Amino acid sequence: MHTTSGSWLARVSRIAAVLGVLLVPIAASAQRAGRSPSDAGMPAAVSAFLNLDSVQPHGPAVISARTGATLNTAIELLNAKRYDDARAAIGVLRLDRLSPYERGKTEQILFHIANGERKYAEARQHLQNAIESGGLTQQEVTQTLRQIEQIDARLAAAPAA
Repeated sequence: MHTTSGSWLARVSRIAAVLGVLLVPIAASAQRAGRSPSDAGMPAAVSAFLNLDSVQPHGPAVISARTGATLNTAIELLNAKRYDDARAAIGVLRLDRLSPYERGKTEQILFHIANGERKYAEARQHLQNAIESGGLTQQEVTQTLRQIEQIDARLAAAPAA
């Protein structure tokens, strides 16, 4: 498969952004425990990219290794626009058994899947679920509420079917 450097760079940027959202709290918990981010399993290049001083996690912000691997797989599939496969990857998780933080992150990924499929009502519900999980920071809740407003405007502007 041949990709242009522009699309490769865009894909890497999207993966870095999503991983940043998922890994910042892990690094913060390691920092609070007196360990370096690399001790928490975070590559040094990723930890250098993150601004750990601005992290204010809401509750225990840790993702289990199994859940993290599943979410990483889903993110890779999402970035490849393989929405059905990304949804199937997340489908192996028992959402009722996830921590609030894990559930919030999972719902955010499900939002991106539904949004990519242009299933805006479903995407909106995933954003609402992310807020209701109790695992988002106040900043993430504010951002999520803005995203809901944008979806509501899009749904209101859509012609009735």
